[in-house]
Amino acid sequence: MAKNVKGKPSPPAGDTKFFHQLSTLQRSWIHVGNFLKKKEDDRFFTIRFRMPLNGNNVRSAPHAIQTAYAVIEGDGLCDGSIRQIIENVHIEIYATDSSKKAIEELKSATVSDLEVKEISSGKGDKSIVLTFKVVYPMDWGVLKFLSTHFAGDVFLRFDSAQASLLDLADVEKDEEEDDEQGELLPDEAAGEAAEG
Repeated sequence: MAKNVKGKPSPPAGDTKFFHQLSTLQRSWIHVGNFLKKKEDDRFFTIRFRMPLNGNNVRSAPHAIQTAYAVIEGDGLCDGSIRQIIENVHIEIYATDSSKKAIEELKSATVSDLEVKEISSGKGDKSIVLTFKVVYPMDWGVLKFLSTHFAGDVFLRFDSAQASLLDLADVEKDEEEDDEQGELLPDEAAGEAAEG
């Protein structure tokens, strides 16, 4: 059974960087998740990423990711969830690690469901990865792009000079206050539209 990392208390909300110092593109697996809606007309979809971590790229990660990585690498634990979200992250997506131009961009994305975990390949090779989710406003251009790269590898560059690191407990408190505006719910109609 996997053990969760019990990290230090989350730092206070404030400005942060999300892999901002990396000059090279970072490989990531990409997958389209659920379709969601908030209120009547606000529609969103989720994108899931899985990015390999190593000693070089983890140095540019937020402190909570660095801590989880160190604990998993040092203590041999299997996974660690990170109870924080990171807002206003700009993600450029490239087809290869030598591409000069991005093939898609996610602007002002909110990164959540961060988890650092150890995985094994079919050959038994182990690696530590960061998985995270982006909830993104409905954009048919981005969905079309994702349909051609479904469950495949892409390469990412992050620009998050204005990103804001928030403790999930604070976010949950804010969401409780905004309950009368509605919650994110599965949108079967949006899912059917994307399939059709």
